[in-house]
Amino acid sequence: MRINAVFLFAFTIILLATACNKDKDDNNPLPDVDVTAGYMPGTKGMELTYTITQGDEMGASSVMKITDVYDSSGYTIAKGMAAAAGIGNPVYIIHNKEKTVNTVRPVAAYYESLSLAAAQYDVFTHEEHPYIITIPHSSQLHAVVFPETVFTQTHGEKNDNGASLVNDYTQTEMTAEIDSIGKITIQLGAFDCVRVHHIRKTHLHSVATDYDGSQTVVDQGVEFDEKEWYTPGLGVIKTEETNMNTGVLTVTELTKVEKP
Repeated sequence: MRINAVFLFAFTIILLATACNKDKDDNNPLPDVDVTAGYMPGTKGMELTYTITQGDEMGASSVMKITDVYDSSGYTIAKGMAAAAGIGNPVYIIHNKEKTVNTVRPVAAYYESLSLAAAQYDVFTHEEHPYIITIPHSSQLHAVVFPETVFTQTHGEKNDNGASLVNDYTQTEMTAEIDSIGKITIQLGAFDCVRVHHIRKTHLHSVATDYDGSQTVVDQGVEFDEKEWYTPGLGVIKTEETNMNTGVLTVTELTKVEKP
């Protein structure tokens, strides 16, 4: 999980709903958390640190701070900021008694990369399709959390006196569901959690046309197996991302919780 992925993890934490309790561990004490808060941090001023504990960027971290928590229209709303590598992204999470809901959008680093990409092409277009993650607080096992969504698409064209390059890139988030409920252990202790599982697919189609009309076509796809564990009052406490093409596993865990 690259820096963008660390950031996505921090952003994804902008999620979800009730099924986990921590076994008390006096050697790794946690501040009291509100276990009625859904799968999200529910205390104003709470600061959570996430660290890559396995993978190419082991030791890299991100921090999420909740700046406000308030009630509105039957929901509790948490607002804040997630930051990695000096780049911040807004946090906005809501829950009620039945569910925790979050709308996932591309993070700030994605939009910065668009401006760099646009400068390389004569024609450049892009589309983003946010998706809504909903975790129910009952009847959880095998519940669909979000449907298949084409998350981002880009198209670029470059022409040079008869030679050309056309690139199309797509990232698709496949249907996600809660595939297990059970206890996991991380550095901070043991937690009973719901696990959300889905596949992320990326695909690049590239056509390079030379001055003599000959073409080189590249079709390249990468799939990632994504697992996230959620606990009430905190939200995401662990993620695993496996590159299914290379077998490389990246693990990120919640490593520190601070409350005011």
